Amino acid sequence: MKYSASMIIAAAGLVQGLSASRPVRRGEKQAWMGYDTKPGSNLWPTEKNTLAGCSAWVMANRGDNCVTLATAGNVPLADFIEWNPVLARNCGSVKEGFSYCVDNPDYRASRPRCKCTTTVTTTTTVATAKATLAPSQFPTASGTLQCVQTDSPISEPSQIPSGGVIDDAIARACDQLVTGGNRFLGVGDPYISVISVDGTKTDFSLSIQLGGFPVENSLCKEQLGKVVGGCTTDDKTYGGCGYTDDFNLGACILPRV
Repeated sequence: MKYSASMIIAAAGLVQGLSASRPVRRGEKQAWMGYDTKPGSNLWPTEKNTLAGCSAWVMANRGDNCVTLATAGNVPLADFIEWNPVLARNCGSVKEGFSYCVDNPDYRASRPRCKCTTTVTTTTTVATAKATLAPSQFPTASGTLQCVQTDSPISEPSQIPSGGVIDDAIARACDQLVTGGNRFLGVGDPYISVISVDGTKTDFSLSIQLGGFPVENSLCKEQLGKVVGGCTTDDKTYGGCGYTDDFNLGACILPRV
């Protein structure tokens, strides 16, 4: 049977179209449940403001949200949202065919960040790494309001001003965390928004301890406001964490050192 040139060209075009309709799996990172993941450089379209330093990506399928993508990448939800801040305000605004970061060795919200310095003297002494603040340092068993002290739970914490400056920061953080209305938050890693307060980067976070529910913007502001109101001295605060009376909703304001 003879094949004409036009038939061969048409067949080649069909094969090319079929292969282009489904991205080729790349790299050594595991691909599963229909997800395509790959390390290193990224050829798929990406969202704006993705945190610099990403080393692995996952391509979104139809119906995905930040939870399914974080699960596909096997990373904590808090890390995923920190690396892909465009999803912080709306977890369901994932775009099909776009790639989202699932590994960034430069920053992980779920574990303390280490700022290490080495001091060389005649005895070659290595300085101790300065610890950082995290919501896990303020367990529910310690009460509904827990303030960072000058030497606890870490030494030399950062201090930020209260008043109108932090009120504005709380409003911005709540708009990012739960939108202007409300947003369903589930049990798990804290939802974190990073806002600069008087030049100091500060983590504003919400966490669900017992059972998820739609958190209103007004409740977000109320709980973060209680932390400021209860942990302020001389118009300044080191931050802290607070919980609702049923200990289900936690809210933290933690300046970075």
